[in-house]
Amino acid sequence: MKILPPDAASRLAAIVESSDDAIVSKDLNGIITSWNQGATALFGYTADDVIGQSITILIPTDRLSEEDRVLERVRRGERVGHFDTIRRRKDGTLVDVSITVSPIRSATGTIVGASKIARDISDRMRIGAELQALQHRLMGLVVASASILGSPNVQAVLSATLDLARDVFSSDAYALWRVDSGGTWRIVRSFGISDDFATRVVLRRAGPAETPQVPFAEPLIFEDVETAPMVADMRDAYRREGIAAMIVFPLLIRGERCATMVCYSRHRRVYPAVDVQVGSALANLAAASLTTAELYEEQRLGREAADHARQQAAFLAEAGAVLSASLDYQATLTAVRPVGGSRRSPTGARSTS
Repeated sequence: MKILPPDAASRLAAIVESSDDAIVSKDLNGIITSWNQGATALFGYTADDVIGQSITILIPTDRLSEEDRVLERVRRGERVGHFDTIRRRKDGTLVDVSITVSPIRSATGTIVGASKIARDISDRMRIGAELQALQHRLMGLVVASASILGSPNVQAVLSATLDLARDVFSSDAYALWRVDSGGTWRIVRSFGISDDFATRVVLRRAGPAETPQVPFAEPLIFEDVETAPMVADMRDAYRREGIAAMIVFPLLIRGERCATMVCYSRHRRVYPAVDVQVGSALANLAAASLTTAELYEEQRLGREAADHARQQAAFLAEAGAVLSASLDYQATLTAVRPVGGSRRSPTGARSTS
């Protein structure tokens, strides 16, 4: 190791001491010989606490073998590049770190110890976990979209929407609310709430006739329902149900905001932006699916009504033709048969011929 002049050595010591990274040196037996402020900030120990102690006070029991492998490589003069691991703080909590270890040599070139730099990567690991969770949630939306959008059954869409919500949006309870033409709100599908809460009926507040049934286009977030003036009249119901927070997503169905998807929490919580985005995507998917299913249902009912009208018209035409062709009322009653019915013989006996 190159011997630095006093001023250079002082500068290096100042740089090490002021580094945000934890910089620690140890001998070849793993005994700590130096400790900077960055190490104190990361691990909670002061230099007086740890100098002379084994480095293993920072290492969880299930990772002690890492230290043996590192020291073995250092003794061979190898530098151990960045590797991610876990270390233990003074208070017992664990922290994700990235570690680099380099040999320390004496003036004669003999390896006498190791210098370790540890960097806190908790934020990086958290972001990575969040991205992985987001990918899972988005894949769930993508996979479910085909089946939900393709379903012609309104009840099936409602059930599938709540099943998907439970998979992609963590919460304690869920409900889909719908308003009727008279302005009365009812829960049409729910999970995780009591029967008393699910069967409540909420009347729409008075307002201008042109005001949409759902007067907001973006999600409404209530991190604490006890302090939210907008839901003050619902507070007693929330207390009985144990609801402390919620997020409300509007649903635009057939061009009208006439429904909501609500995710309830039984503790106060902050909803991160990614939750709002995933919930909004699910709400849009549900609204599109319900629009498709309701239009299909209307078309089906229309076809059934048209078929019934055609059958009635055919029956009336047949009856009219028979009546105009015969003055014998017994023969006429025998000939005229309602759709799906049976004829009677002049004696009153039924005939299906």
